[in-house]
Amino acid sequence: MVTLRLERLCRYVLRPPLAQDRLRLRSDGRVVVALKTAWHDGTTELVFEPLEFLERLAAMTPRPELNLIICHGVLAPRAQWRRSVVTYGRLMADATGSAGGATGLPPRCDRATARAGVGW
Repeated sequence: MVTLRLERLCRYVLRPPLAQDRLRLRSDGRVVVALKTAWHDGTTELVFEPLEFLERLAAMTPRPELNLIICHGVLAPRAQWRRSVVTYGRLMADATGSAGGATGLPPRCDRATARAGVGW
């Protein structure tokens, strides 16, 4: 059971940017990419010179330092409530209005779990 899930995850992560059955090499050396669905003008495939095709693939590859995780909803960068959800080390106000109470820690975390690194 676990090996099947792991295999499915590996197949998903290692999948190519284009399906192999959609790529074809013509006799003149050009690369043909079949589209999943036809465009409005009826185009069903794109034809590239080999170097141009590699340029297009390289443009789709993200830079190593680029963050690929995109947050939606409350965690989105410009969400209205993000400041109240994500603390970034700021002290959270408790019910009395003081920042973090006497300990300076968020209310859900006590000193023992903070030292152990649990609860963050």
